[in-house]
Amino acid sequence: MTDAGDLAAVFLPERSVSAKQLLLRLVFPGPDPDGYFGKFGVDVTTDAAPAPDGRWMPLILETTSAADPVVPLAAVPLVTLEKRTAPFTLSLRARVPFDGITGFRLRVFPEERVDGSRAAGRAADGSFLLGDFLVEADQPRSTNVALGRQVYCSRAVRAGFPSRNLTDGFHTTWCQPERDPGQPDGFFQMDLGQITALDHITLRRPPDFEGAMRPDGYEIELLTESGGFDSEVLWRTERPLPQKTETVIRPADGRGEFAGRSMMIRSRGASGDEPRVAEIEVYPALRPTARQWLADGRALESAGGPVNVPAGSRGLTFVPVTSLPAEGLRRCRWRLGGPADAWTEAALGEALTLAVPPPGEYSLLVQVLHSDGVWDTTGATLLLRVAAPWWSHGPTAAAAWSGAALLLGAGGWWLYARRLRLRLSRTERHLALHRDRLRISRDMHDEIGARLTSIAMLAERTRHGPEHNPLLLDDLAHQARDTVEALDT
Repeated sequence: MTDAGDLAAVFLPERSVSAKQLLLRLVFPGPDPDGYFGKFGVDVTTDAAPAPDGRWMPLILETTSAADPVVPLAAVPLVTLEKRTAPFTLSLRARVPFDGITGFRLRVFPEERVDGSRAAGRAADGSFLLGDFLVEADQPRSTNVALGRQVYCSRAVRAGFPSRNLTDGFHTTWCQPERDPGQPDGFFQMDLGQITALDHITLRRPPDFEGAMRPDGYEIELLTESGGFDSEVLWRTERPLPQKTETVIRPADGRGEFAGRSMMIRSRGASGDEPRVAEIEVYPALRPTARQWLADGRALESAGGPVNVPAGSRGLTFVPVTSLPAEGLRRCRWRLGGPADAWTEAALGEALTLAVPPPGEYSLLVQVLHSDGVWDTTGATLLLRVAAPWWSHGPTAAAAWSGAALLLGAGGWWLYARRLRLRLSRTERHLALHRDRLRISRDMHDEIGARLTSIAMLAERTRHGPEHNPLLLDDLAHQARDTVEALDT
């Protein structure tokens, strides 16, 4: 209990909290159907030791959601819960004024009752039962580009049903214009900030607790400009779309290019407070790309064109990525071939490996899962060219075999020529030896002939000379010995 008479409870997180936005949940479990409090607020502090009477700053609570229909909040620090039935869970979003939050303070303010008493709870005895007080960092994890966008309504809206409820992320808050018999056809218009190619649009209908008459359906236009500027219609529905709890609009539901900067939603019907919409969700066309191509661990060049896979490769690895923040995208899927082939799901941003198919050209289709659980139908189609082995290509194989034959022929001719050269070399050696023999024979013939002639002449002189001439006999013997030695040489 504080000095102001309000009830206060301080909650200390295990560690300091830093986030741009917080999501708070208050759970009222019952069992009394009125066992909840009325007016309350939430404060935050950065004190090292938070205390109920310390330095606190109120959170500006912008949007609410509950299991039962609830009047949405304006941007105020205090909330007043209207009549409802427990148990229920109340969710609130709030922007964080600073980082390093060390404590949360929940304050409940007593209200004056009919009998003049003051009580904090709505139960008969003034009590309430709060089961859980949960706080978490509300990081953006959505591919919905309309989240938080400003929406314009052509007519005044009902009190407590502001147009920002259409993009607050809660399906139980909505907006509806005031009844105007003079202007039965109202519309909502939203600016996406830039011309965006879209995959699908989802319109969510609020709970029809009043049983109001539903109009014929929605009519949607996608425009090039917003804010009253001259604009061109890029896409419009061909016929009114039936209003359901969840209406998913695809390009085939209209004509033109499914893209635009501004979106206009109309409903034509008897009810003057239409269109009544709980949430407008716009999901862009996600055309993922693939990076880091590897074939058996070897890097491949893609450069945005076809991916050429070398012949003989067994495993092909790539990483699918997209330009949107990874917080909003978690899953992707791919298939190689036509619609009859099965999809393979995987985590986005992680390396994927597929078996290399037989040689040929293939279309690898990659799709990303939107945050609403709908697969993006635009996806990305990547061309793969798996090269065939050289021997399976006719002209290349013929050229290779011809080259091999030429090499074999050249090799055979070289061996034959080498053999001829060796044979010619042996023949030349034999001829040289024969010429040497002939030369030696001629030399021997000449020398021995001369010596024999000299011996014959000496013998003839001896025969006709004196009977005993020792000198001539010695000379004859010497000539005979020289002839024998020359013959041995």
